[in-house]
Amino acid sequence: MDPQIVAELASPPGRELIRLVQPYREDHVLKQHTRMRELGHRPELTSAVLTQAKLQERAKAKFGGLATDLLFTSDGVEQATRVEVAALHAARFAAAGLKTTGTWAAVLALMRGRRRPRVCP
Repeated sequence: MDPQIVAELASPPGRELIRLVQPYREDHVLKQHTRMRELGHRPELTSAVLTQAKLQERAKAKFGGLATDLLFTSDGVEQATRVEVAALHAARFAAAGLKTTGTWAAVLALMRGRRRPRVCP
């Protein structure tokens, strides 16, 4: 995905657009796309918003309520570890004195409510 689109999706207005089209329903896609275009949003952004809403809906099975705070790729949703398993692994690493980084650290931080997710360049 284009880094500019990712940055737009991660911004407060982008997140709000994603929230506006949730819960994702396949039979509402055309109507939602048309409405966003009427509001002046570019076609590539409206497509990305709808894709994220769809991926977040699928990710709820693995991430629960955290899914709406994250941005996904299709492969990422398919390969993601359930949040409970990731948290268990991260806690074990931390208990062993290992530094938790990447996904494990992000999951722990999100579960503890310490920070909002961010997009790294």
